[in-house]
Amino acid sequence: MQAMGVPGRSAALFLPFRPALRRIPGGMAHGLPHARRPLAGSFRVPPSKSVLQRALVLEALAAEPGRLVAHDGTPALQAAPAHDVRDLAVALGSLGRWQGGALGGSRASQVLDLGLGATGFRLATARATLRPAGARTLVRGRPALLARPHRDIRRALSRLGGHVVRKPSGAHRVIAGGMRGGEVTLGAGSSSQHLSALMLLAPRLGGLRICLAGVAVSRPYLRVTAAALAAYGIGVALEGLDAPGGAITVQAGVPSAARLVVEPDASAAAFWWAAAALTGGVACVTGLPADSLQADACLPRLLARMGATVTVGAGGEAEVRGPGGGLDAPGEVDLRDAPDLLPLVAVLAAFARGSTCLVGLAHARGKESDRVARSAGLLQALGVPAECGEAHLLVHGAPEAARPALLHAHGDHRLAFAAALAGLRLPGCTLEGGASVAKSHPSFWPDLEHATGH
Repeated sequence: MQAMGVPGRSAALFLPFRPALRRIPGGMAHGLPHARRPLAGSFRVPPSKSVLQRALVLEALAAEPGRLVAHDGTPALQAAPAHDVRDLAVALGSLGRWQGGALGGSRASQVLDLGLGATGFRLATARATLRPAGARTLVRGRPALLARPHRDIRRALSRLGGHVVRKPSGAHRVIAGGMRGGEVTLGAGSSSQHLSALMLLAPRLGGLRICLAGVAVSRPYLRVTAAALAAYGIGVALEGLDAPGGAITVQAGVPSAARLVVEPDASAAAFWWAAAALTGGVACVTGLPADSLQADACLPRLLARMGATVTVGAGGEAEVRGPGGGLDAPGEVDLRDAPDLLPLVAVLAAFARGSTCLVGLAHARGKESDRVARSAGLLQALGVPAECGEAHLLVHGAPEAARPALLHAHGDHRLAFAAALAGLRLPGCTLEGGASVAKSHPSFWPDLEHATGH
């Protein structure tokens, strides 16, 4: 539980969320910053979006409000104005806190808008079932979010006695009441978010055992959820996640944490590690433990396979130093547990000597975009040969043949980060749709411009 921070005895405090958003590039194409020299430095990133969203849900179910802080002690919500976090914080605020056996005291109809946040959409759908019996909640979002696969969470909630219906728009109509604990079977191969939504619901249902149908994907996110529950005093057992037939057991209880430290976001950190490796520089992300449970914290190990030097500093953070002679292809890379890394790793592979085969990607097709096809398209636009199948992407590294191009984010923040990585190496690249980074890291463009001297 060290990666989550240790609950302390500080005074309870839960600050309202008032994000200060920066202006960042919009839908029009704009030039990408180019690294005139190796990127080097110690970089700061927002608190983990994954950890913070889980903590927000547990806060709503807790007996007393606690205090969520970033690793430097500042209020976590203040330090993380990501749109996904903002939208979930607003939705949970509308639902209210746990009181008298339900969330909030009102049966008035509610409309929750989760924007583009799939995690928030699934968590909010599950939360809405805990409102007073008969309360109606419409959980909606942008069309791109509503088009993503959410059937697994609806089925699981229905099997537990809930009433969740998909509207023609893709929004969820939730009628509260009837929920019970016990045992439920849920498919584990499309997204870990459905499982996490049930795990976070379990303490107030009297406990829950979730039997996994198939092999779980994105397993580190399940471990992050389990660590969040444990930090709030809820017992969790993860059984056999590495093979079919696994199970997750969450005990009943009253969540409680006076103070929770939310570590920096590993997905945001991944860009700086990748940038250092690609440009022959050095990068350390302040406050992020090298042994973090977050899925994308695995990237330094992959970069070491590609020729980078990875060390752990006195503060426990990973330091990545890029090779002076360029990257080598790592061969086969299984991204079943870290699908968000796909676009970044694809760009790294494009500038590496040799061929790289990224596998375990079937569930990456159901993200903000079809990341397998879109990552292949991004590389092809750069003149790098790439071939994709249903669950793999084969990249033939061509560092000398790559050319500047107009790149498209397709509404996917991970593709925008990947395009920015390519721009560091290739002067003259432009990007359309850079505003998508606000979903997870609104200050990304100013941070990158500062780091590159633009």
